[in-house]
Order: sequence, then C-alpha cells, then structure tokens
Amino acid sequence: MRLEQGSVCQFKFRFGQVNPPESWELIEPPKFGKVMFKDDTAEYQASDGFSGEDKFVVALFGKAPNCGGGRCTRNGRFAFVVAVKPKS
Repeated sequence: MRLEQGSVCQFKFRFGQVNPPESWELIEPPKFGKVMFKDDTAEYQASDGFSGEDKFVVALFGKAPNCGGGRCTRNGRFAFVVAVKPKS
C-alpha cells in the first residue's frame, strides 16, 4: 500500500464478501504508525513526519456465510507493507 504523509490507509474485509470479522488482533504493530479496527475495517496512519516503509501484521476471526455445522470458523492472518511518501 502507498499513501502520502497525513493520509489514512484502510483495509476492508468480509468473509465470503458477506460477514465482517467478529474480532481483529494486531499481531505485529507498525513501528512508525498506528492501526485501529472498526467493524470490517483496519485503518493505518503513519506517525507525524514519518516517511518511508512500515509494516504490520493483523489476524482476523469470523465465520463463513450461510454455514451450518462445525466447519464455519474462518480465520486469517495478513501482513501489510506501507510506503509513506512525503507530502507534495
């Protein structure tokens, strides 16, 4: 992902394009910014004045849509690399 200083980058996720995650976990936080979670979205914002590369890892937990039985649980882990460029 690429963004300009002061901007926010969002990652939206739904299991089977229907169900939002039941919960998120920040496995590896970014070194130069912060990550916030709300409903089906993770949001990254770099620290003031930072430009360069940052990375973070999130895990999300939820259920597959229209699922019955014991195989409904769906979990995922995603690593993100963010390139933050100076404001133009």
